[in-house]
Amino acid sequence: MTVIAAYERTGGAPPADDERLEIDADGGWRLWRTMGGERVGSFAGRLSADRRRRLASAIGGASDAGAAPTPSRPRPDAAQEAFRAGRHTLGLSAGRPVEGGWAALVSLLRRWSESLAAVAAAEAALSVELLASGPVLTRAGRAPLRVWPATLRVDVYARDEDGIVTGRSSLGSGDEDAPRGDAITTDAGWRLPIEGAQLPPVPAGGRLEAWVWLDIEGPDGTVTARLVVSATP
Repeated sequence: MTVIAAYERTGGAPPADDERLEIDADGGWRLWRTMGGERVGSFAGRLSADRRRRLASAIGGASDAGAAPTPSRPRPDAAQEAFRAGRHTLGLSAGRPVEGGWAALVSLLRRWSESLAAVAAAEAALSVELLASGPVLTRAGRAPLRVWPATLRVDVYARDEDGIVTGRSSLGSGDEDAPRGDAITTDAGWRLPIEGAQLPPVPAGGRLEAWVWLDIEGPDGTVTARLVVSATP
């Protein structure tokens, strides 16, 4: 099947971003995601009729704009994004605003790289939940996914109603040179309560926020996934 639109986000300061979305002419799509949000891993599905109409319009705008100008030299530690509309491509530093004919497609694919990462579309995905007892990793999808539990690192923040950090607790060293230990293969139903992750007290009107890092096996080898979840007590 012909890929009519694609998005990639790669590189940046360690742990490097590693994200890609491909959409076929028939609306079928595949997503690999490792950065941010409550869920990472591999996902697949088919776009609704409404989404396909919006995509076609956005691709038309990008195609009419034609070849994009050469971007300025990026910072050495900046992640890079690449967008594709048919035969045309656009490359830029991650998060950079885009105007003109490419704007609609860039906005659409950035949003879908997050919103399509749903449990119902999961092939082999990890989710993080923030319970009263602490963070918990769970599996969605039936395909196997290898993970390295020894690489687990957690930061839990308490924030007030204005978003200011009022407390923090951490678990795991985050040392890139530390032994990775043995991998385990997870499948549907696997669950890992993150024991020892203390929850700092939250001021009235505030919230808890947990950041979780873990090495997982991706399409091109081992990568460090980053999950983020927040909850009000």
